[in-house]
This record gives sequence, C-alpha cells and structure tokens, in this order.
Amino acid sequence: MGMDTYLRGLNLDALRAARSRADELIKVREAEARLGVWVVEGHLLTLRRFPEADYLRAAEAVLQEAQILAQIEPKPFRRTLSLTYKLMPESEYAVQFGGKS
Repeated sequence: MGMDTYLRGLNLDALRAARSRADELIKVREAEARLGVWVVEGHLLTLRRFPEADYLRAAEAVLQEAQILAQIEPKPFRRTLSLTYKLMPESEYAVQFGGKS
C-alpha cells in the first residue's frame, strides 16, 4: 500500500495526528548532524551512494555506468550521468552505510 492510499483511508483526527507526528520527526531529522556522501545519478535517479572517503570508487561507478550504457546504446541519446556531493542526515547515513563515518 502506498503512502497516499494509506493516508486517504484515515479519518480527519487520524490525519491531524499523523501530520503532528510527521512534523516532530522532521524537526528531529533536521537537527541531526549531516555527513557527506557521493551520489552517482543518471536520468534524475540515484543509482548509488558512497561515503565521502570513497570518492574514487564513486568516480569508477560513473565510468561503469557509462560503459553499460555504451553497450546498450552505442550512441546514447541525452544520457546524463553525474557524481554529486550531498549532505545526508546522520541517521540515514547509518542506515545506508552501517554506521557513522
């Protein structure tokens, strides 16, 4: 069940309670320390994430994606691959990479 479907099934009081709890969780997440990650993206999709210290592995992942695309489409039309540095909340980093950097 998607979030929208779930929320549509709630009555007004339950929706207000969900909004209130979501606001609390957002404030906690926004207050967390941020840790750097390298994000490999293609066509507006996140393909892979790497800890800040793994820049070379992230760069190699971009090359690997380009090689895969070249095999599928020898003349890729408007393919975009990128390597971007982003900050991620510490709790999300722990889930993604199994702990603090």
